[in-house]
Amino acid sequence: MKVGRVTLSILAWQYSQAFRDIFAIWKNFLMLVYRVFSFPDLIKTLFSPWRRLSEPLKKGGGFSFEQAFGGILVNVLMRVVGLFVRTVFIIIGLVFLLFVFLFGLLVLGLWALMPLMVVGSIGLGFSLLFI
Repeated sequence: MKVGRVTLSILAWQYSQAFRDIFAIWKNFLMLVYRVFSFPDLIKTLFSPWRRLSEPLKKGGGFSFEQAFGGILVNVLMRVVGLFVRTVFIIIGLVFLLFVFLFGLLVLGLWALMPLMVVGSIGLGFSLLFI
């Protein structure tokens, strides 16, 4: 009688409170990846120069085509480098986000099937015992 009551309370906990806790932990891991890679900041600064490296454009003292062209070239190049590096970080972050999402689905599926796996393991053990 007590074994049946304990089994039902364990199953009730496993499919109610434990599922809520797993969802909360899963959400925390997803938010961790989202915040570590700071997707909104990476997207806002996508075309900013890499590490704020830029060449100041000279004003005054006469115009030099070489200095102006060199400054523009360095500034454009640093923006292209910034775009490339931030795009790589966004892609890596999305891969991590996908991995955490799929791993969470796997954990939820295994958690839901765990009682069946326990019963199946006991049954398999008894069948192997008497072969």
